[in-house]
Amino acid sequence: MSLSEKQIIELITNDESADEYESSDFSDDSDSESNFTNSLRENLLSSVSNNTIIPLVSLSQTLSPSTIPQNKKGLDVFSEKWFYDDTAINSFEHKKFDFDDSNTGVNLDDLPSSLIEYDIFKTVFDEDLVQHIVDETNKFYHFVISNKEITVNSKLNRWTDTNVDEMYSFFALCLLMSHVKKNKIKEYWTTSFLLSTPAFGSIMSQGRFLLLLRLLHFNDNKNQIKGDRLYKITTVIETLRKKFKKIFKPSQKLCIDESIIEWKGRLSFKQFIPSKRPRFGIKLFVLCDCETGYLLDFIVYCGQQSHIDTLDNLGVSGSVITTIMKQYYKKGHIVYMDNWYTSPTLLKHLSSKKVGACETVKANRKGMPNLCKKLKIRECKLAITKKSKILAC
Repeated sequence: MSLSEKQIIELITNDESADEYESSDFSDDSDSESNFTNSLRENLLSSVSNNTIIPLVSLSQTLSPSTIPQNKKGLDVFSEKWFYDDTAINSFEHKKFDFDDSNTGVNLDDLPSSLIEYDIFKTVFDEDLVQHIVDETNKFYHFVISNKEITVNSKLNRWTDTNVDEMYSFFALCLLMSHVKKNKIKEYWTTSFLLSTPAFGSIMSQGRFLLLLRLLHFNDNKNQIKGDRLYKITTVIETLRKKFKKIFKPSQKLCIDESIIEWKGRLSFKQFIPSKRPRFGIKLFVLCDCETGYLLDFIVYCGQQSHIDTLDNLGVSGSVITTIMKQYYKKGHIVYMDNWYTSPTLLKHLSSKKVGACETVKANRKGMPNLCKKLKIRECKLAITKKSKILAC
């Protein structure tokens, strides 16, 4: 179906029609939208004068709000020229950033010189965090009994408010369970001569452990944020992230990759990664120190609700890097990553923040040079940019 010349002229000269588009389709009456509309009218009039027939479907697509330029948060698309000649490549020098390697490593000045494992654990899982968990667990018990009819024989009637020391004991038993594998939780308290593990019963009774496990809570349900899949454990996650970064100063070389926490239960954002040892579970983007393997920071991936500051022209993959590296800008670090994250646009952005980068890359990424795909054995093709000092091979 096509518009006639008369219909097109009526459409583009009718002020009411133009006002209708501006009020219904455009949320912001900006200069860019006005220029876009004027440009569209001029093109249509030019087409009519040249006896050009415009299909109706093309016109509707052109007027779609999604085609109007939007001022979004993002980066400029990489458009630098690549050089392939030997003269330019031989004179190439990559950017070097100064890095202060003093005081790198663990920072535990507040602790005594003679440390045990428990002291280290309390440094990360400090009493403020455990007290928060205790308060929310006790609060959740009172919420349950006030909103549910409790029978006379219910185990909830045996509840007494927990405290910090008991909660540390509870976490200790949970950690110990990962070393002593059993089929059921109740088997840790069995009195069988062949299967007994008396350490569990000496620390806490089976009934008390199961009751704590049933009521364990980390955040107040009344403040639940709609659509936030991590709300119930946000306090724990953010506290641990701050602690990890506070107690360790990394070396110059950092690495970013995906990791997975094994989980085979029901979960809306459970991932399947066949290349990982536990193939099913919760995916994390992790930032680690290359020399020690220490985990500096992490982002839990939960789909569109992931806490990632997405930038235009970088997509989700590149925005993961900018989000997790933000604290280490302008310190001279070098970050290593794989080809899922890499693009020339990302490298240019990192370079402007005094962060070096070394990684593999997909040949079809935007801005990549046209290097020969079929190479002979031990043959290597190089390309460089002179402004951002990027080398591709």
